[in-house]
Amino acid sequence: MPNNLHQIITNSSISPPPISNINGQDGQSDRQCHGVWYDALLVVPAVLFVVYLAVNAKKNVNKLRNGRSLVLISYFALLWLASGLNLAWCSLQAWQCASGKEIAWNLLSLITTSGFLCLELSLVGFLLQESYANGLEALARTFTISGIIVAVDMLLKAIFIFGFGVPLFFDVVGSTHQMKWGLWIIQKLLLTTVYGFILFVPFSKWREKLPHQHSTTM
Repeated sequence: MPNNLHQIITNSSISPPPISNINGQDGQSDRQCHGVWYDALLVVPAVLFVVYLAVNAKKNVNKLRNGRSLVLISYFALLWLASGLNLAWCSLQAWQCASGKEIAWNLLSLITTSGFLCLELSLVGFLLQESYANGLEALARTFTISGIIVAVDMLLKAIFIFGFGVPLFFDVVGSTHQMKWGLWIIQKLLLTTVYGFILFVPFSKWREKLPHQHSTTM
C-alpha cells in the first residue's frame, strides 16, 4: 500500500499539466473537427465547379484564342488556379486534426486565401480599366498592384501565424483568440470597403469609365 501510494504521488508529480498551444500544435483533442458531412458539403461544390470548367474548357479556350484578350486569358488562368487550390483545401480538411500537419495546413490555407485574394483584386483592377485593355502595360500595372497587396497580406499573415502563433486557420475548442478574430475583422472591413466602392461606382461620376460588355465573355 505505501509503495502504491508513493508511485501515485510520483506519477502525478512528474506528469506535466497540459499546455495550450495557440498555433494548433497541442494535439488533436483541442481542435474542432467538423466531420465527414461538413467536408462533403465543401468538396462537392468545389468538384462540380472544376468539372464545369473542364467541360467548357475547350469552348472557352477557343473564345480566348479568337478574342486575343490578355485580360480575359489571365483571368481565366487565375480562375483555374484558384479553383484548383480551393479543391485541394476542401479535400484536405482532415489536416486540421492530423498530428504533424499543422505547417502544411497553414501553408495550404495561406496560399489558397492568397490565390482568391489575387483573383478578386485582379478582377477589380480589370473592371476599373477604362476599357478591356489588351496591352501588356495595362496588364502588368494591374498585376503589379494586386501582387503587392497579396504579397503584403501573405507576409503579415505568415508573421502572425509562424511568428506569434496566431491560429488563423484553426478552430480551437474553447478558445476565443482575440488577435485572430481582430485580424479577420480588419481584413473583412477593408474588403467590404473596396467592394462597397465598386457598388458605388455605377451611380457616381466614374460610371463612364466602366467597360462595356465584351463579345468573348464566357
